[in-house]
Amino acid sequence: MHARAAGEAEHPERWAAGFTAGYHSAWAAAVLRVLEARGVGFSKHLHRGLHLCSDADRLTRFVDRAVTATHQADVVAGEPSPRAPDGP
Repeated sequence: MHARAAGEAEHPERWAAGFTAGYHSAWAAAVLRVLEARGVGFSKHLHRGLHLCSDADRLTRFVDRAVTATHQADVVAGEPSPRAPDGP
């Protein structure tokens, strides 16, 4: 058995939490990459907020909006600050 497979079997909750965190981080990075590629500037506040967001549906909406955004505010318009639901 591979070490990775053994670790997954021994600690499935930790593996799932790590997978979920990585998934959310990748979506946050995708939003920022789309904005960067389109020449739309973004603040450190947005960068941090996106990386704290743990709502996959919101992150998906943010990616969709980033495709046509002309300003960072277009990405999060009408939404509460992008952050973890239990976070500050």
